[in-house]
Amino acid sequence: MKNTPPSDQPVQRITTGRRLLRFFFGLAFILLVLIGTIFTVISLPMVQRYGVDWLTTRISHTTGTRFEIQSFKLTWQGDLEMENVFVQGLDGDTLLVAGALALGSFGMSPVCSVVIWLFPMS
Repeated sequence: MKNTPPSDQPVQRITTGRRLLRFFFGLAFILLVLIGTIFTVISLPMVQRYGVDWLTTRISHTTGTRFEIQSFKLTWQGDLEMENVFVQGLDGDTLLVAGALALGSFGMSPVCSVVIWLFPMS
């Protein structure tokens, strides 16, 4: 026995436009949740310690000099805030000692500035 609607009520069908709209709203929701999760995970102290170790090791190996950071924080605006930064020059001189240092994203979105910073074109 089939479940059929009464003959006096029309059957509602979901149009292609509604399906596309639902798909794009679902995709936008998933992207927002993914970006929120990424920034939440980045704000965890354990992840920040790993990030500091990874960042200092990468910069030290790339430049061949001593580079130290005590902690860093990536803000929602895409700015990178670092504390107790030490940079040594190739000849052993101190180039930079800063208690706090902030690098701005210059109007780019946080995701774009992080991707550009992690994967430079050159």
